[in-house]
Amino acid sequence: MNFIVYLGAVGGVLLLGLMSLRAGRGLSPKVRLPMQWGFDGKPTWFARRNLALGMTPLVGVVCLLPYPVIGHLASAGWSRLLLLEVITTLMLVMAHAAHIHFARRHIEREAGR
Repeated sequence: MNFIVYLGAVGGVLLLGLMSLRAGRGLSPKVRLPMQWGFDGKPTWFARRNLALGMTPLVGVVCLLPYPVIGHLASAGWSRLLLLEVITTLMLVMAHAAHIHFARRHIEREAGR
């Protein structure tokens, strides 16, 4: 059953990577995407496209890698571990989708000026 935990971690990272690849299509590699927004709704700092879109899959690796390792070390309780892994993956996917949405909206707003 640990195979399912491994598959979940790899699947989560692949999903985040595919989201980044799709979001990066059509954007120049030199474009700078907002990374964080202030309370006033304006971006506080920017990063180049590859770094901006590569951060969440990298965070996904760091956050999801412990699940298969723990699953390998602990033979029992893998179903709870899998549930936590799914919740973590869903939170990362939602955060990445929100970041992509707001970054695209900012780019479109800047292009309209």
